[in-house]
This record gives sequence, C-alpha cells and structure tokens, in this order.
Amino acid sequence: MARNVRVGKGEIDFIATRHDIVVIGEVKARASEKFGSPAEAMTQHKQRTVRHAGVEWARANNIAYWQLRFDLVCIVGTRVEVLPNAF
Repeated sequence: MARNVRVGKGEIDFIATRHDIVVIGEVKARASEKFGSPAEAMTQHKQRTVRHAGVEWARANNIAYWQLRFDLVCIVGTRVEVLPNAF
C-alpha cells in the first residue's frame, strides 16, 4: 500500500495488506551480526514509535485498530526473516 510513510514524529517503513489485515512493517538491516541482530535494534522505544505511527495512520485512513498487525523484517546480508506480529 505504501512505503516510508511519515506520521507525526514517526515513520512506517511499509504498509501492506494480507487478507483482511493491514500490516505495519518495520525493516531492520545489517551487513552482519557482528554488532548484534537486527531484532535487537528494535528497542521498546522504537516499537512504541512505530505502533503510535501505525495507529495514527489507521485513524486517518478509517481503519479499525483491531485490523492492524505489526511485523518486523530482519535482514542480515542476503538472509531475510519476517517476524509477524512482532510487537
């Protein structure tokens, strides 16, 4: 549906639909795990920021909160892992 959406002070990396669910996605990428995994970079503060931006976007677009899912996409080198409903 959209990429790199700015909502207030937050940013949503991507918004997609899957069946009747709107997926709010955050992407974390690293060249290697030398300094930690991408998932470890998704702090509670960042989760709150993305969650707040997602809810605000949903309100502005008349989408019920219960239809939202927050996914985390972790990329290390060429390996991609999707963590559905991550936060």
